[in-house]
Amino acid sequence: MPRHPSSRRSYNPHLKHTLMKTAENQIRDGTLPEAKQTLDRLLSLGYSRQEAVEKIAGVIAEETYYILRDQRKFDEEQYVSRLQELA
Repeated sequence: MPRHPSSRRSYNPHLKHTLMKTAENQIRDGTLPEAKQTLDRLLSLGYSRQEAVEKIAGVIAEETYYILRDQRKFDEEQYVSRLQELA
């Protein structure tokens, strides 16, 4: 029986890899300083680096979803706001 698309166990490993790489690039390159600030904050809260980067990648995935769904441009203010909500 196929899994429901919203199942947490059903995911595309290639997409996850790409999202994680995008998060790592933002952190490393400083393209969006808030990504590194979020990483540092999550690490200080006790998350592992892997967990923190996964959380950031999740926000990238959400923003990408809304860009595609609503056919709109990247909203940096909204993205940063979502990063700041991570805990």
